[in-house]
Amino acid sequence: MKVTDYILDFLVSRGVDTVFGITGGFITPLFDAFHGRGDITYICTQHEQAAAMAAAGYSRFKGLGCAISTSGPGATNLITGIGCSWFDSIPVLFITGQVPTGEARG
Repeated sequence: MKVTDYILDFLVSRGVDTVFGITGGFITPLFDAFHGRGDITYICTQHEQAAAMAAAGYSRFKGLGCAISTSGPGATNLITGIGCSWFDSIPVLFITGQVPTGEARG
């Protein structure tokens, strides 16, 4: 089993049936894992902030919302939605990619 399959299985086991996000370099393997699965739906938004807001809205009306983005600027674009969810006490799961250690510059 791949880690990406485990992550999706974990989300489904916690009641997540819809995920909002936008693809990017370091999160692409997770999005690839959605292919062929009927128990969880991926909705591609046009911006990470829209994914965060959609996940927060989904949590308010349907169940636990989840937003996924790539690392770096993709993750920072989630911040407004994270703040809104936090201050409104809306449970939302946010997942971001991570730059592999071998590719980090410093």
